[in-house]
Amino acid sequence: MKISTISLRLILCIIAALLTSFTVSMFPSLLMFMHDNGVTTFNIVTFGILLFASAICSYGIIILAWRLLFLIDRNRLFSGSSIFTFKIIKYLFYTIAIVYCLAVFGVFKLISIQHIPAPFVVEIILIILGTTLGVFTSLLQRIMQNTVEHRSDPSKSQTIYLRIILIILVIFLTLILLYLFPNFISGGYENKPSNAVKVFFSLGLYLSGIISYLIIYYSWKLLYLVDNKNLFTKSGILSLKRIKQLFFSITIIYVLLSPIFTQIVSDDDSPIGVLLNVFLIMLSLMLGLFVNVLQKNSTRVMNPNSEKELNL
Repeated sequence: MKISTISLRLILCIIAALLTSFTVSMFPSLLMFMHDNGVTTFNIVTFGILLFASAICSYGIIILAWRLLFLIDRNRLFSGSSIFTFKIIKYLFYTIAIVYCLAVFGVFKLISIQHIPAPFVVEIILIILGTTLGVFTSLLQRIMQNTVEHRSDPSKSQTIYLRIILIILVIFLTLILLYLFPNFISGGYENKPSNAVKVFFSLGLYLSGIISYLIIYYSWKLLYLVDNKNLFTKSGILSLKRIKQLFFSITIIYVLLSPIFTQIVSDDDSPIGVLLNVFLIMLSLMLGLFVNVLQKNSTRVMNPNSEKELNL
């Protein structure tokens, strides 16, 4: 095990721990909450199956990401085994997107109970991100396969789709900043916070929103480089590094905001704040790790000796 991948493995362990917390504690609590509010057994069982199916897919992605780090340590990243691993990861991301599309009925049940749009926003984000990461992994798989086979055949149709996804993300992000964040800031709390705490909470939320806009900007720049066959250049690697740092910055922000999120409750006192906070921390960690692996791959392609210069 090389030192350069130890931090990535630690992040995978943290993500696995957070996912286990969701699967073992929060998912059953959510299903019990639905039961206590009169949702039918059939809907609860179906929604529960879909939730746990998404968790199983997420565990699969974590295991395969660990496998990729194993291949990186042994300088076997550009091999048939790694390309096959990326292919399976791609299908798992697509499966997660499909699962949450099917789970939309449960989300509407939660909205009718809690009277807040947060579950629907999270649902849309999960579907978009699952699809986006699937397409992005497919693009990476194709680039790697072309590198192994000494071909250059980038698919611009895939980057066009990713640009459309980025535009949709900008729209949803703007709606979240304009409507959902003010709702959280002025929403229900177990204990009424001081004005200073509210200001700190507001700054953290909107700072994460600004960082998200920067991630979209660098992602757009990255797609431009892919279209022009310049992904494996210093500019491409630095863009990936910036995206990685921004994702990890969002993780730090929401960790710092955790005590405030624990005080947020919905109209019926369900712990929506805790669920949303843990979800955002886990999501930003996972995306940061994914970009980190991509940055490391690109660094090895551009110049095997430049890893220390562009250190993770």
